[in-house]
Amino acid sequence: QMDYGDVAILTDMGNKSRTYEVYDKYIISPDDVACTSQLTGGARELTLITCTNYGTQRLVVKCREI
Repeated sequence: QMDYGDVAILTDMGNKSRTYEVYDKYIISPDDVACTSQLTGGARELTLITCTNYGTQRLVVKCREI
């Protein structure tokens, strides 16, 4: 489980890596798509979404590039 301050590293096919830090996490309903907004004020962000509570809700983990 990721928590505030944890780091995620994404590496692309060209072997270039970007590092992101968790700054927010919350649970939403499955039909709530607001977390996928790309309006970040120019910041590079990573949004991780997975099922929780037996598939009845979604856990969203938001990360910012550091």
